[in-house]
Amino acid sequence: MGYIYLTLMFVLSAVNLAVLSLRFQNQRNNYVYYAFYAILVANFGHWLLGFSESVEGAIIANKVNYLGGSFLPMFMFFALMQVCKMSIPKWLHFSLIFMSFTICALAMTVGYFPAYYKTVEYVVQAGVGNYVATYGWAHGLFNAFLVSYVILDIWIIIRAILHQKMVSLKNIIAMIIGEIATIMSFFLA
Repeated sequence: MGYIYLTLMFVLSAVNLAVLSLRFQNQRNNYVYYAFYAILVANFGHWLLGFSESVEGAIIANKVNYLGGSFLPMFMFFALMQVCKMSIPKWLHFSLIFMSFTICALAMTVGYFPAYYKTVEYVVQAGVGNYVATYGWAHGLFNAFLVSYVILDIWIIIRAILHQKMVSLKNIIAMIIGEIATIMSFFLA
């Protein structure tokens, strides 16, 4: 059952990206596209993890997951900013990009350096490959990174609600649903 779920999530993320690309060609918010690509890459990593058969395979799959997952919160934040017609200073924009690359680079050290995961053990859960890790200091940085983006996203949504002239009610509702899904997936995963 786990293989079916993982395959379905990967295929659905590919279909969603294809639909976005074909159906909404004229309404391009580049950051939405980047977010959909990041979701596809992260789901591919989850799919690889499910089919992994060793700790080495699980580590490689998890690194693929982080290639998407390290950038997804940033792309979602930038997409929200663009939808709400808000901007941030260039130095902050580049700082957030640098932070995402730093998180990604730290995640790539797994198996070589104990900053992100001190230990990794391969396990099979619900019939699919997985791992159990002892977190290092850099994983705490990733958690702070995620919580910061959730707070920033909520701030943008509240600001959009208060200044509804800037953003349509339909877009505000879509942002709220997306943020609730993001928060729930963070706590349930």
